Amino acid sequence: MGQMRLLAEHLPKPADTSPLHFARNAKPGDEDAGLLAKEGLLDDEGMPAAQWRAAIENLVAPARQVVAAFGNTASITELHAFQGAASPQKLTGFTPRGENECTLAWPVEPMDLLALATTALGLEANTPDLGAGADLTPRALTAFAALVDAIRESEIEALLAREPNPEDGVDLASVTRAAQAGALTTDTRWLSSVVRQMIPVEVEANRKTVEAGLGELVKLDWVAKNAKSGNHAFNPDMDIPRRTLSAPVAFAALSVADWIGNEPRHACVGGLRTIGALWAFEFRSGDTPLIRVGTVRETTFLLALQALLSAPVETPQPKVAEAPPKKDTGYGGGHKFCTQCGAELTPGAKFCMACGAQV
Repeated sequence: MGQMRLLAEHLPKPADTSPLHFARNAKPGDEDAGLLAKEGLLDDEGMPAAQWRAAIENLVAPARQVVAAFGNTASITELHAFQGAASPQKLTGFTPRGENECTLAWPVEPMDLLALATTALGLEANTPDLGAGADLTPRALTAFAALVDAIRESEIEALLAREPNPEDGVDLASVTRAAQAGALTTDTRWLSSVVRQMIPVEVEANRKTVEAGLGELVKLDWVAKNAKSGNHAFNPDMDIPRRTLSAPVAFAALSVADWIGNEPRHACVGGLRTIGALWAFEFRSGDTPLIRVGTVRETTFLLALQALLSAPVETPQPKVAEAPPKKDTGYGGGHKFCTQCGAELTPGAKFCMACGAQV
């Protein structure tokens, strides 16, 4: 962080949204300037080199942050990149490595991130679309992932005990435990953990939230509730899609945060490759956050990623000042207008001469 302080100290004060905001109090070491100059980041006068100046300006006053997360059953990798007005078509990679180190990359093209996502997923041509798709609220998505995990866990237990799979689904307590496990761990062998890594939406994984989410899934006709036991299970037409989710292979997600002032506006597209399907998760923040969840073909998923990365950075629009209303006396210094047609009225008129409306 001391080296980043040297790079940014001659530029304007970092914005609160800047990753360099926390480097302002860092103390550069005696050898930092020499190392930066050796790497070509500083010129002979100790200023950021010309080819790196736009990169540093992106970090000082970013308008957009992109977080790319890639994972499989063994590990998770996360990369951060920032985009600003200095270079709207290029991003600066800035990924923390521990408390005092970071990886800096310049320039990062949107297509570079797309290529990383494609490689991480190992997409194959002609991936089938199983026809499952719906808009879910964050709590419905939490319940959906937890129900998949709870059923998978019950099937594993039945297999080990040499017993048949339960026919009436799983109880609410089991689904709640699965949701809580997903919230507390990063074990990407389970869907609840994967979803938490992909989608920047946090909901409390408690019994009340899970029960409400299951109720929404029942209304969507994805899930059925057993009238006698109260257990939940997927409906027959969702059984095959659900089984593909029981075997996560790899995931890739690109999250974009645009700052409107100091308020971030989030959008995210995540892909989960399973055995036999590719699931897409698309989120856009708003008054009522919804996540589009469903199976897709690989071309559809790539187009969604391209649209996310190519969307223009949103900036606050200046408000147009409204002229103060004129004092309306109906006589002399003011003017009076018809409320029906907008025509100007003559002083003292009781009817509009244009439309005949009473005033």
